[in-house]
Amino acid sequence: MIFNKTSKTLIAAILAVAAVAGFIALEPTTQVNAQTTVPVQTFCATPQHWDKIVFTVPLTVNWKATSPNSLPQPTLVVGRTYDIKVVDNPATVADINQKIFNFLSSNGYILTNATTPAKFYIVQVDYAITCPAPVVTTTSS
Repeated sequence: MIFNKTSKTLIAAILAVAAVAGFIALEPTTQVNAQTTVPVQTFCATPQHWDKIVFTVPLTVNWKATSPNSLPQPTLVVGRTYDIKVVDNPATVADINQKIFNFLSSNGYILTNATTPAKFYIVQVDYAITCPAPVVTTTSS
């Protein structure tokens, strides 16, 4: 088989996905200096699960500054798509519409009685897992 740039990239992508999925065990990385080789392992003690919620609004939602230091936010208009990013607990069931409502109301958006959580239209929900404080361990040789 002839390997070209595309096939090498494809193979690297397949191996990366397999490693992330746990099909391939990767060896810990190794840092080398003039004196010794030290195996270094990194893991995450407190991973965070983030949701990116893409949504539309049922009616125009205005924003009002809640403090002098508030950063201006756009007015949310019908027909436009918006997204928010929120930390989530993957061990519980989440009401996505309520998350949008809570996020907007806590960030200075003026929500009326006509803007109930059930009226937001969810377009898409993506997620990411981040590690805000990775733990690095080394072992002596």
